[in-house]
Amino acid sequence: MKTFRYAFAAVAFSSFATMAHAEIAVRGAYAPTNGYDDNDSVMVIVDGVLPNRCYVQGKTKVLIDKNRRMLTVRQEAERLKDGDCAVADADLPDAMKRSSSFMAEGLAGRLPNGEYSVRYQTPAGETTRLLNVDRATTTSTDSLSYAHMSNSFAPAKVSGSSRTFEIRLSGYLTSSCARVERVEVSVEKDVIVVLPILAREDAYCLPAEIPFYKIVHVKTPAPGRYLLHARSVGGGARNSFFDVTND
Repeated sequence: MKTFRYAFAAVAFSSFATMAHAEIAVRGAYAPTNGYDDNDSVMVIVDGVLPNRCYVQGKTKVLIDKNRRMLTVRQEAERLKDGDCAVADADLPDAMKRSSSFMAEGLAGRLPNGEYSVRYQTPAGETTRLLNVDRATTTSTDSLSYAHMSNSFAPAKVSGSSRTFEIRLSGYLTSSCARVERVEVSVEKDVIVVLPILAREDAYCLPAEIPFYKIVHVKTPAPGRYLLHARSVGGGARNSFFDVTND
């Protein structure tokens, strides 16, 4: 454990003028506490920040210890070493010192049912969160019939004084007799889970590609940073981050 912490601390607080490859600390690693079954492909979403313009996003790794029921998230980055980036971080031009945010998806794949710890490193130290994987009630990938999602987003900043805010969903239906029957929304701590659930209107259906667009009004949660996690057909999801401000 000491080695693990030291490696990340070195990345979080040192300049990497002589390094091309590094692991970086992240702002957070998000996953809904509940909602995954043992026939889903489990996904952990990383909220990361590159220290300056000389860093580029690398691989997102999820190391799985099934015996200890633990997922360790590690975010890699590459530091460029030519041109303006040939100097140490402290000597970069001011325009190159600006950090940049990114989102990354780490795939853990299918996991046996049970409670897991998700471990990741922030600049303030190691953090863990819980992830529950339930036993599937059906042999299909999805226990419910979801629409095919193309995009989902909320405003980048939502006023904490507002009673509700809007989530906008877009996608398409793959059957002539399908429709989005309802959109279920739940709050799993810092994850807003959106389920676009389909229904069939006719017994005779033809393949189709019918676009849809929906606006859903959701009760504004407490101030903080949130992941919007909209499930899609086939076990996929569309993810984005937003902040609820303290005004």
